[in-house]
Amino acid sequence: MDLLQSLSAGTIVFGILIPGVLGLASAILAVCGFADLWIVHRRRKWPTASGSVVASEILTPHRRGCRPFITYRFQANGYEYQSSNFFHGQANSGYSRPEAERRIAGFPPGTPVTVHYDPADPHRSVVVIRTIFWKFMLGSALFAIAAAGSAVIASVVEFFGRR
Repeated sequence: MDLLQSLSAGTIVFGILIPGVLGLASAILAVCGFADLWIVHRRRKWPTASGSVVASEILTPHRRGCRPFITYRFQANGYEYQSSNFFHGQANSGYSRPEAERRIAGFPPGTPVTVHYDPADPHRSVVVIRTIFWKFMLGSALFAIAAAGSAVIASVVEFFGRR
């Protein structure tokens, strides 16, 4: 009797398909997390310039909650730039109003800020750099669990296949 034919539907679903799908999803999550870590690493090496907050307000787009919106101005390479790409690694919307207010509270207009900017394109800039580290950790942990689960299932299938 062929080994795959001897497996029950439950063994195939719970022992092969679910760990496989979990492994694939967690690998994708881990890769996204690693990409974010790489972007943060590169942005932290960008040169910095002194800047100041021009405006800070809360936008309320439909269906997505409140968005803290902070605009700042800085000079680089003899030119003045203005941007609202304030936070790296944080959602731009979906906050409750009190949470959005808390995020802009420390940045009223006129507040000095340190701006990290891309030397090749200073329009690409950011003030607060934070990583979304949970993606990388969760993806890696789930991938390890899926790999261990698949190894256990493979051992069990091989053991019973010898009988």
